[in-house]
Amino acid sequence: MPKGQSSRVTIADVAAAAGVSKMTVSMTMNDRPGISAQTRGRVREAAAALGWEPDSTARRLAGAGAGAVGLVIRRPAHHVSADTFYMQLIAAMGSHLTSNGLALTLNVAESVAIEEEIYASFARRRSVDAVLVTDVAAEDPRAELLAGLGLPSVALGGPGTQFATLAADVSSVAEQIVDHLGDRGHRCLGRVATSPDFYYSRARSEAFAARAATRGLTVHVLEGAMTMAESEAMTGPLLESGVTALVYDSDPLMLGGLAAARRSGRAVPEDVAVVSWDGSGLTPYLTPAPTLIRRDVAALGIGAAEALMAATRTPPGPGFLAEGRDLSLPTLQVGETT
Repeated sequence: MPKGQSSRVTIADVAAAAGVSKMTVSMTMNDRPGISAQTRGRVREAAAALGWEPDSTARRLAGAGAGAVGLVIRRPAHHVSADTFYMQLIAAMGSHLTSNGLALTLNVAESVAIEEEIYASFARRRSVDAVLVTDVAAEDPRAELLAGLGLPSVALGGPGTQFATLAADVSSVAEQIVDHLGDRGHRCLGRVATSPDFYYSRARSEAFAARAATRGLTVHVLEGAMTMAESEAMTGPLLESGVTALVYDSDPLMLGGLAAARRSGRAVPEDVAVVSWDGSGLTPYLTPAPTLIRRDVAALGIGAAEALMAATRTPPGPGFLAEGRDLSLPTLQVGETT
């Protein structure tokens, strides 16, 4: 049945077509846990064939809300699956929300247009009560978009002038890393960063360079590495430029750097030191054990869930939440790569 006829179709029709209960249809379409992948697929196929979408308007009018919050990650799917930060964040958020009777609606968008359409769908269907924004840009158009759609939002590590933001303590992390490397005699430092469009990456580069300047150290920064292969390719020129210590935005990027160092015949840490700005669940299994910034991502995920729950009750204005503290408590953990 065409989309325009969706009002003639009921949840009972979808349940009958899929051979399941109306409760199963509701749980599937609201991304609730406890439904098998096979059943979810059958329900969604039946709903699509009948042109039916759940309507949460009645629940909103009754004051019940959608009972869910949204997260849209605008990155290629294979980038997200390789990024353990997101996996830890999603697990902590989802668990905390579930224990408070809410669901996490997760989407991965591979383009700006797809992300915007997902937000528009959230608003049109009233399927979420608030959204978490990640990979914030310095001048992020999503702030105006979400405000126009009437979707309360909370951001991770944003500038704080456009979003209600959970803070990221960039300056103290840069100080810990640069001082550690400087104290070990390194005079020329390299940094392999993710996209310069991401506010957090730009802020890290600026704080890194500023701290190095206070120590009289030289810094070379290359930006735009989103995969291990891209990081490996960028590391070669940095090694040739004379850097003796390399800092990577994440563990996957660090792994690419270690591969480049081995290929060049350089030993770690004798010839080049290596640091990961974001340690993860991968690191206990790596040899040599890397020097990294250890974060409590679970605490950050719980904090994000709490902020989103608060936003469903009272939409927040721009500014830093949690008193501006970095809930992940980033701390340098010295390993064998420095």
